[in-house]
Order: sequence, then C-alpha cells, then structure tokens
Amino acid sequence: MRCRAEPNRVPGDAVSGTRTVRARSETRSSETRPAPPRIRRRSTANVAVRSGEDRGVTSAAPTTATPPEPLRVLTYNVKHLTMDRAAVVRVLREVRPDVVALQEPPRGVFRGRLRRVAAAAGYRVALRGRGARTTAFLVRADAVLGDLRTRTVRLPVRGPRSRRARPILRGVAVLGIGGLTVVDVHLSLDTAERARHVAALRRLVASGPLGDGAGPGRVVLVGDLNEAPTDASWRALRALLSDALDLLPRPAGPEPLTFPAHDPRLRLDGVLVGRDVAVHDVAAIDTAEARRASDHLPVVVSVAVRPPHR
Repeated sequence: MRCRAEPNRVPGDAVSGTRTVRARSETRSSETRPAPPRIRRRSTANVAVRSGEDRGVTSAAPTTATPPEPLRVLTYNVKHLTMDRAAVVRVLREVRPDVVALQEPPRGVFRGRLRRVAAAAGYRVALRGRGARTTAFLVRADAVLGDLRTRTVRLPVRGPRSRRARPILRGVAVLGIGGLTVVDVHLSLDTAERARHVAALRRLVASGPLGDGAGPGRVVLVGDLNEAPTDASWRALRALLSDALDLLPRPAGPEPLTFPAHDPRLRLDGVLVGRDVAVHDVAAIDTAEARRASDHLPVVVSVAVRPPHR
C-alpha cells in the first residue's frame, strides 16, 4: 500500500561485522527470542507484455553449487521499512527463505535502510533501483545459489487513471535462479493503471521475463496485487499462470490472508506459477512480529522445477 517514508532511524548493535536492528516493542525486548511463527498454510506436492522501458539483463559470476531444492521464496510488502524494522529483521531470521521479493522497499535518501536491515537479517541486496522501482530482491548471504540472472522492467506511466492521486513510478524485478524465473510485482491502487500494468505483465511473462524467449513455463510471479483473487488482475494473470493454491491437491487450513496485517481479511499478496513449476508449500506468516513489521503479512512458498514426465 502507499506510504510516505519517514526519516526516523533505529539504533543498531554491531554483530559479526554487520549492523543489527534493535527491537522497538512494548511487549518484547531485543534480547527475547520470538515465538515460532503461526503459519496459515496450504501444503502439498504438486503445482504450475510489451512493457515500459527494458533495463536489460545482467548475470552474476556462476558457481559450481546448485541452489537448494526446493527454493523458498518470501514475498513481502515492507511499507518502505517505516514501521518496525527490527520486527522485519526477526521475521526474516525466523522464516529464513532463500530469496526475498520485496514490495515498497525504501528508496531515494532512505535506501540505506534496506542494506542495513538485509545485513542484520543475514541477507544481501541482489537487485533494487534502476527500473525495479517499487520492487527489490534479497538473497541469503550465507547461501551459494548458483548463477543469478537479473532484469528490471519499467511499467508504463502514461494513460487514463481512475484516481486523482499522482501516479507512482512502478517497475518489475526479475530474478533467474535454479532454473526458475521469479517475477516480483507491486500493482497500482488505481484501477485503470493496474489494468494497463497487468496487460504489460502478461506480455512480459508470455515472452519470457528474462528476455530469453523462454515463455511462462518456469515463472513464479509473486507480489502485492492490490486486488482479491476474484478480481480482474488475478483473472487476467491466470490466463497464463495458475494460482499456487488452486493446484494443491489437498488444501489444508484457512486461505492465507495478508491484509491488513493487524487483522487480515484480504489476500492481496499472492503467488502464481507456470506449468513447469512444482509447489510444495504456501503459507502466510501470521505472527506478532509480522503484524508489527508492516501493514501486509508476508507469504512464503517452496518451489522447484517440475521433473519431466517419463
């Protein structure tokens, strides 16, 4: 959701050469270990644009190791890290995903917050800024994840709008890892603009988000869609991808609602996957820490490339 960044700072303690973030909580001190997460879970074994300005593809140096199987991806709208940054650190430490897809990362003069929070939680910034705009990726600092490919795509700004508010510059972050392509999105609150961005996303996914013509088969699209799953954006994206929850053979537990974090009633944050993606688990992280950290609850998904049929 939209929020103006505030210039407050949280003091930190030096730990192992990085800067940690001290908790600011009335009920829990920074020395207290958080309780295990209460997870709204769906578990399993099976699941599956002409854009604005393309900022190109970059690759990190390849390594000999392969990424863990399955790959754990957390999608998280962190509201510019203006709420409880120490709680964000504790959520990341507790869940320990391999990849974190962020929406509303701090930008401009506040972008240093992201680096400090990432370091305190044991992560490094893999992609931010440039065309990514309202999205970013973190990866675990202690993991060897193989060859990482990144791309950013700017979403179009011009066009009719249904709201008078000034438009926000938005983009898409793309990360290629372990044979999968993770696409991080943060859709607009404006209905007309959101529809244009979804049309751009469909073209991007159909052509291969990394610009390699690979198509949508191994795509894992995550993020804040600012709509419920029954609304137009989800329906349009499901023409190419599938809601991960719909493909779980034995749905268990409640739907992973994510907004507002203090009393979740809507599923605005989702995971959609291509036909060649196997999903082992999907869960919203609903803990006291997560409810303080942001106005959205994070969602974690375990994914892998589906084995070929024999």
